[in-house]
Amino acid sequence: MSRKTEIVEALITKLREDGLSANFTISELAKAVDIGKSTIYEYFSTKEEILVEAIRIIFTDSITSILERDVNIVGEFKPVLYEELKFIFNIALSNKFIMTIVSPEFRNSVPNELQEIFKETMRNVARHYEERFKNIFEQGIKEGIIKHENIEVNGMLIASLITGSIIRYFNSSSELLKPIAVDVYIDAVYDAILKIAN
Repeated sequence: MSRKTEIVEALITKLREDGLSANFTISELAKAVDIGKSTIYEYFSTKEEILVEAIRIIFTDSITSILERDVNIVGEFKPVLYEELKFIFNIALSNKFIMTIVSPEFRNSVPNELQEIFKETMRNVARHYEERFKNIFEQGIKEGIIKHENIEVNGMLIASLITGSIIRYFNSSSELLKPIAVDVYIDAVYDAILKIAN
């Protein structure tokens, strides 16, 4: 591993432990990698440059598991859709960075070059999931579980339901809200999808 990578990895570790809003110093990073503070400046011009690289890596790694899923779906509608919902919820719950990074507040607070990376990556994810869910719902239509009428409008409503449900569930860990078991929540989302689709 190169020194530059070690420096970025040290910051990623700190961000994973303390959150994306964590403060850090160049001295802390230098100590974590066992180098002098001035050595860091041989690889990076500013502290912000290190942060941008760390966030870019976190974001890219987080999204990779989504984009690696094949868009072609094989299987019966209900188990495939349920498994997909479970996968999406688990991604959001196990990687809190994604939920923070995709929030408009965070995206607007980072440098322009990162904003462009985020926008393009999110467009890729949206296109990927449009194709993936199109295949899932085509299977539902073939099985007679979903009606073909208004599938475009219903598809947009369903996409909003899924996205909103993930955000709501992710944010339900506050002290004011009693969290619901993820399987119970996914069952409710699945039932709501069927109501919208029919």
